Amino acid sequence: MQMSIIHTSQTTTTPTFTQLLSDAISRQNSILCVGLDPIWEKLPARYQSADVAQGIFAYNCGIIDGAAPYAAAFKPQYKCYSAEGEAGITALRLTCDYIRTEYPHIPIIVDAKYADVGHVLERCAHEVFDLFGADATTAMPAPGRLALAPLISRPDKGCFMVVRTSNPGADELQDIKVEGGEPLYLAITRRIAAEWNTNQNVGLVAPATEPSVLARVRQAAPHMPILCPGVGAQGGDLEAAVAAGLDSDGAGLLINVSRAIMEAHDPAEAAQSWRDRLQAARKEKSQVQGPKSKVGPGSSTLDPGPKSEAILEMFDIGAIKFEPVTLKSGLVSPYYNNLRILASYPRLLSKVVALMADTMQKASVKPDILIGIAEAGIPLAVALSHHTGTPAGYVRSAAKAHGTKRMVEGVWSQGATAVLVDDVVSDGASKLEVLDHLHEAGLSVRDIVVAIDRGQGGPQLMAQHGLRCHAVATMEEVLTILYSAGRIDATQVEDSMRFMREAQSQVE
Repeated sequence: MQMSIIHTSQTTTTPTFTQLLSDAISRQNSILCVGLDPIWEKLPARYQSADVAQGIFAYNCGIIDGAAPYAAAFKPQYKCYSAEGEAGITALRLTCDYIRTEYPHIPIIVDAKYADVGHVLERCAHEVFDLFGADATTAMPAPGRLALAPLISRPDKGCFMVVRTSNPGADELQDIKVEGGEPLYLAITRRIAAEWNTNQNVGLVAPATEPSVLARVRQAAPHMPILCPGVGAQGGDLEAAVAAGLDSDGAGLLINVSRAIMEAHDPAEAAQSWRDRLQAARKEKSQVQGPKSKVGPGSSTLDPGPKSEAILEMFDIGAIKFEPVTLKSGLVSPYYNNLRILASYPRLLSKVVALMADTMQKASVKPDILIGIAEAGIPLAVALSHHTGTPAGYVRSAAKAHGTKRMVEGVWSQGATAVLVDDVVSDGASKLEVLDHLHEAGLSVRDIVVAIDRGQGGPQLMAQHGLRCHAVATMEEVLTILYSAGRIDATQVEDSMRFMREAQSQVE
């Protein structure tokens, strides 16, 4: 007779999965989760010379050995193995055995997204925990806590519940409003956090592709670990995801990167690079919110870094507002960026142009002259000129009817490189209108620097015309910072994100 194994937090003497993960993050000094998602027919030829099981296993070993110094977890994707039949399952078992033997301090998360009735999930728990020896898995919460009990009853074995996915179209069902007006994924998160985590071994899966969603999940479950897909090949904003997903201790988060490491020429170098970027983002976040601080309206414990500090101050003086406004394009936006008033706040203006200068430096942009776009870009260009020592000029909104009748003012040499300077970028159309004037004036223009990218697809449109846009902050970052600080509520975040999606869909 097969006996069911039931563990409880009262009887176990081993660390819970949450403790195991916390120890790994601390020991490895990393929140990087390395995905192991091999696709047999896409493997390099040298691995396909072996049989399927040994070929996949050998390929994985190279990734694992290279990434092990920088990884807080490894995450094999179950379907990438089961699709190859018995040989694939053998490769997965060999991979888990290898990690457990060579790197026992690094947790294994088999990403299976289990979802079924109770007796089937008992077999799933046996498969993933006993046969594969994984430390954790993933599951869909829809079957409910009772059915999922086999996956969450072992304190030393973790289960990440998928509360919101990272794919396009995820909002169709997962964001359906429930009683009280909040989206379904958030109601599920609250239920899991309140009732499912009695063994301190349950985590959540939420997307890097939508930092505002991730921030809401973190707020609803402040102490649960979050596994975050969507960075790397899916294009999620790493820095915004880290800022939104870290817990109050600066941990509790795994950012998963799969293809960007696996397919790199040097997986070890790629893993180190991703780990270092994540650590830099953690450091930035620690400047925004110290350990165990409580952020909210009027919080005195908020200790923002330069970017967050500037955004919060802009909000406080009304340079960033959340009220309906009709834009030049005719679109009605739920938020408005009135950065023209920065000239009346010289201290804040200095902070903003310092961030703009830093943004240019990181992008290796070194112009001969800064050209402000009338009218809001002119004071920014002048202040940026004072900060950097780079000469400044400006492009008029209309030519003078007398005098030189010039459209572009300033002094430069023929063929000089110019950087356009403005307060925000919306759909990008107005920025393109001034390019001809600059070219006629003998200026070469490849870059524009702005304080805020309003999230309407402007940088993408300008890129089609050879103009690179460098923004101090995206509107998603602004939303994340303001929401985390308690300045705006969830409805304002949702309305703003919806507007951005609709606006971007109109930019071709």
